[in-house]
Amino acid sequence: TLLQAIESSCRGFDLLANVFREETSKRVLVDSSSNIRLAQRLMQAHQWKIILLIRDPRGIMYSQKKADVRHGITKPLSRQVHSLVDFANNAQAMIGMSNVLFVKYEELCSQPVIELEKISDFLGINFDMRMLRFRADSGHIVMGNRMRLGGSEKIVEDLSWISGLSLTERGVIYDNPGLVSLYNNFGYQLVS
Repeated sequence: TLLQAIESSCRGFDLLANVFREETSKRVLVDSSSNIRLAQRLMQAHQWKIILLIRDPRGIMYSQKKADVRHGITKPLSRQVHSLVDFANNAQAMIGMSNVLFVKYEELCSQPVIELEKISDFLGINFDMRMLRFRADSGHIVMGNRMRLGGSEKIVEDLSWISGLSLTERGVIYDNPGLVSLYNNFGYQLVS
């Protein structure tokens, strides 16, 4: 079943993380998985701390649109709505948990020092300004995105959804009251 597969993935990820911890002598390991169900399982059954990055769903939808173009996928973006609602529902259920820290993407971009200080405090490590110079670090990334391959260390919010999503595509979000309500709980005002 899906639940068994998720649990197997968590056990495997836990074992992999322990190998990296042993080899690097570092106790903190970061994975950038976008699967909230995996995060929930790791947090509950394996005592992980979870940093839950929340982002404006319009930005997420546009990111998916660009990925679809790269991979030659021509399915409508409306298929994303279920994933956005599912994520927000699961995230909302994690509010107030001591081993979960919510970080808004937009705040991480606009005030990286403040947000990294919160993250460091949550993880029980000392904040160091060198954390903002992430390209100078030779650490290992288990998973990650294309930003790690670029040349700049300046953290800049990606607002390309503003010009990249049509009114019809945005309407897929705006016309879903459940999605709008859920993301409103995280501080997003989703209006046309």
